Amino acid sequence: MKTKNKINGSSLAEQYSCYSPFNILYQSHLGYGPVCLMTGIELIRRLWYLVSKKQWWCQDRGFQTINMLPFLLLTLVTFVLSGNPENYENASSIYDFTAQDIKGQDVPLEKYKGHVLLIVNVASFCDLTQRNYEQLNKLYEEYADSKGLRILAFPSNQFKQQEPGTNEEIAEFAAKHGAKFDLFSKIDVNGDNAHPVYKYLKHKQPGANEKDSSIEWNFTKFIVDKNGQVVERYPPQKDPLDLVSSLEKYF
Repeated sequence: MKTKNKINGSSLAEQYSCYSPFNILYQSHLGYGPVCLMTGIELIRRLWYLVSKKQWWCQDRGFQTINMLPFLLLTLVTFVLSGNPENYENASSIYDFTAQDIKGQDVPLEKYKGHVLLIVNVASFCDLTQRNYEQLNKLYEEYADSKGLRILAFPSNQFKQQEPGTNEEIAEFAAKHGAKFDLFSKIDVNGDNAHPVYKYLKHKQPGANEKDSSIEWNFTKFIVDKNGQVVERYPPQKDPLDLVSSLEKYF
């Protein structure tokens, strides 16, 4: 069976061979809410093709007929429940987002309402790791109970592959270093696949180079106030204990 619809010289079936119902959901493998990386327009485009044709393409078996309605409902519900706004620029605060902890459990960031947050991307095999882990722990011990400080650490492997392990391995490493702060699942912090939380952080605090808001390296730091607003950003070279005076402004 062939289709007359062509895009860029290939059939829709060929183009959408990776967009079977199951693969659309599979694209959520980065770990933060099924299809939340997909724009609404692209999601509708793919689903419209699948529903209108009432068929999907399997590379091994050709066209397969399937009732798309249950899948359509599942996808839409999943999209709504993913916990992250489609357009991060329109988010009112960090509380609009959801992330997964190191065990893969969804954590709505609204749980941190009323707390000052220090958000940092971490890595296990960086020259800055030992110093930052020690000082982050000291900050937590000093200010978690007395001032309500919360530290959110997001592992990322985007800087010379210095966080190559699985979430389980990262958790073991953090435990060996006595990490007391909240550890989340490994994510991308730069690029198209960056976690929505980090897209939002960079949008609100682009750093010294406003033309390129990219995270420079491991242990870039953001301060979020008690209202969920991203108020300050610091480069990796800034030690956690050097942030005390900045944090105290928001306690």
